[in-house]
Amino acid sequence: MGKVFISHCTNRDRRARALRDRVAERLHADRYEVLLDARDLRPGEEWRPKLYAWLRECRAAVVLLNRDALKSGWVRREVDILMWRRSFNRSLFVMPLLVDDVTTQDVRDAGMEDLAALQVARVRYAAGDQGVREADIAELLAGFRELPAYDRQDPVSAWTGRIEAHLTRVWDARALTDAGRALRLPDDGHDAPGADLSCGLLAAQMLHTHAAAQLRDAVGTVRDFMDPGVFGNLVELVLPVWVDAASARHVLPAGRHALRHTVVLKATHPDTGAYYLGRAFCMDASRYISMYAGAGPWGEEDPEEELKRACEETIRATLHVQPWKRLDEVRRTPDCLTFLVLDAQACSLEQAGRVVGWLHDLMPWLCVLVLPHPAQRADPGPFASAVDIAPPFGEAEEEESIRAAAQMVRLAQRSVQGMRDWGRRG
Repeated sequence: MGKVFISHCTNRDRRARALRDRVAERLHADRYEVLLDARDLRPGEEWRPKLYAWLRECRAAVVLLNRDALKSGWVRREVDILMWRRSFNRSLFVMPLLVDDVTTQDVRDAGMEDLAALQVARVRYAAGDQGVREADIAELLAGFRELPAYDRQDPVSAWTGRIEAHLTRVWDARALTDAGRALRLPDDGHDAPGADLSCGLLAAQMLHTHAAAQLRDAVGTVRDFMDPGVFGNLVELVLPVWVDAASARHVLPAGRHALRHTVVLKATHPDTGAYYLGRAFCMDASRYISMYAGAGPWGEEDPEEELKRACEETIRATLHVQPWKRLDEVRRTPDCLTFLVLDAQACSLEQAGRVVGWLHDLMPWLCVLVLPHPAQRADPGPFASAVDIAPPFGEAEEEESIRAAAQMVRLAQRSVQGMRDWGRRG
């Protein structure tokens, strides 16, 4: 009936641990395949790759929220990955299970607002030292018997599957073993490196490797053992992986037809905006269009007008708008979000705000991702209502990651000519 992942933090909570096990037993009795680390991981087995694979392939999830889970960074990461998948695939069923006195406000205060917005289930312990009654467990799991039809067009799973498919084209198993070591996978996690499972674990680990240098080293190990064109495609697929998925998913608007959607990304390098979009949209070019516009260096006579001119030029070039057609006559691309990465580091926030307002008056369906000047990040100014993203990396780490990504591109370019440029041109 499908795979159900159980997210929990119960090592120090005996009653929550017992509840977790009884939920798993009940789901198993209802013929679900339960994915639970405490039961399914062998002693000494590397758990991160297995959990990433489970988070990618699960059909539904129960997030058991006791007090320890609210403080767990790993539970929060699991929630971020699940909600990232769910932002594309509403058929993914996620059940927040509030334990005893935990409230939805507690969940929000723990930084899991998206989870608190879902329909929650609640269980309370019986009086004394008793756990949860069996009838209560049966009632709260009744919703699993009527799961919505599964949407197989899950971009996160499809992205991982595409990476896995490219890795299966590596013709020397030893290169896969070396790639696993570069990704810090222990040897017992890839003891059969030529098998499909090993390629799946490598793909899952690649997708959740935020150290760009490790990723560069991993793809470098397989370069000489696969077709140059396939290698170029693999590099293109993994380029934005160094951006954290939990951060990148906030780029996405609430709906497909959001109007005047604006994101302020407090990054330094203009290419980071393109990488954020690639990460957020799972490198699925059918779902988004990315373009870049920026003004000249700080101190230009009229950076606001220069930025407007750059915006119009890139919009006309990217969307193939005829010279005589006004921008307010341009229609959105069906079933596709259009993002403009606006490098406003040479402008004041007020000037950037006026440019974004001008764009949205002409094209309200256009999504704009703004990179402000570092000195102007503290005060939101005209972007008080925009989505604000502070990346989980500093300027030095950002530069190192951009450089490592560029090295991957050069590896691919040396393997095959015609690799399309990445970064400012989307």
